[in-house]
Amino acid sequence: MKISRFLFALGLSLIISAGGHAFSKTEETYENAHNCYVDLKADPEARKLRQSWEKCIDLFERVARQDRRIESGADAKFSLGKLYEELAENSKNQSDWLKAAKEYESFARQYSRNSKADDAYFGAGKIYWLRLNDKANSKRCFSRVVKFYKKGDKAAEANKYLAALETGILPKDADAVSQAGSIQEAVTIVIDPGHGGKDAGAIGPKGTEEKDVTLSLSKKLAEQIKNDIKGAKVFLTRGNDATLTLDDRVKFANKKRADLFISIHANAAVSKKQRGVQTYFLNNASDDAARRLAAQENRNSGRKASDLEKIISTMIQNASTEESRILAKSVHHRLVKDLSGKYSGVADQKVRSAMFYVLVGVKCPSILVETSYVSNPKEEARLNNKDYQATIAKAVAKGLDEHLKSKKSLAINL
Repeated sequence: MKISRFLFALGLSLIISAGGHAFSKTEETYENAHNCYVDLKADPEARKLRQSWEKCIDLFERVARQDRRIESGADAKFSLGKLYEELAENSKNQSDWLKAAKEYESFARQYSRNSKADDAYFGAGKIYWLRLNDKANSKRCFSRVVKFYKKGDKAAEANKYLAALETGILPKDADAVSQAGSIQEAVTIVIDPGHGGKDAGAIGPKGTEEKDVTLSLSKKLAEQIKNDIKGAKVFLTRGNDATLTLDDRVKFANKKRADLFISIHANAAVSKKQRGVQTYFLNNASDDAARRLAAQENRNSGRKASDLEKIISTMIQNASTEESRILAKSVHHRLVKDLSGKYSGVADQKVRSAMFYVLVGVKCPSILVETSYVSNPKEEARLNNKDYQATIAKAVAKGLDEHLKSKKSLAINL
């Protein structure tokens, strides 16, 4: 009898000990996952890396599997939807949005009585409509909120979205969407009409001043962007014949928190036969011609070349340099193609890099477009032509739009 009691007590103590160990291990795993997320949110550079998000996702998946019957498992499962949603905000990848919606739905089915179940269905519903343009699944999720969680805090909002699905008009608090019903990320674009005021820029054989051409072109481009890129906010560094320093232009773009910066210019050369279109991004000069042009444009900046060399060494390492190059290619390709389709003798002067002061310090992808040569008599006449200007504006806007659309389809995987 004593032996039996001893064995029972020993067995009980082992069970309690094992249970206590399991509980501490569970706590540790959840804490590791939570700390991973906290560290990720606090580190802007880590948030750019897909593997940083995947590391945290793996930890939360582990907790969700091993703790499915306790509260930490439910929390981890809900967190997976949130993590994929935040990853998708960074990556702009449709598959990440789909995973976020699926994780939210999976949580709501597995933990249907959890206080966050209605939030999960509601979150999935918004993603299906606003991010994936899937109205059928969106309606299904919102309907579940209204039907099964009438007393929840999301029922009224879900009703609004269900009504909006019928009319096609989004509730006021919803994300901006295009007329087609798919999400349109808000984008701020700053256009910089080159020169101005006391700085006339290049002057053509018949007296055309670059500053006038760039202002007219920039105004047309601003209107074209507003028409082509829904929800875009567009600003001009100058809207009249004002004198601006290059620093003024950079500060203006950064103050507006520009997502893209486009500086518009008209080229010039000693030879009147020189013609064509060039597009530049900030980097070391790609050739002697690019170096000479940059020196010409930088002449009145008030900065020393040595100052720029120091800044450029840092700028070259910035991620925006590569995106600026891609942006330049997109705009330039469209510009050459559309101009060549309507006008003869359009020369493709290629995408190049140079140290343009006006691009230094702009905290976003930025390019400088030399639209044509004002020093060439034929191109000077074209630059004064409204149809030619309109073709340039449409082409640049189309190039910007194509760049933004292609960017959305790519996952960040640096």
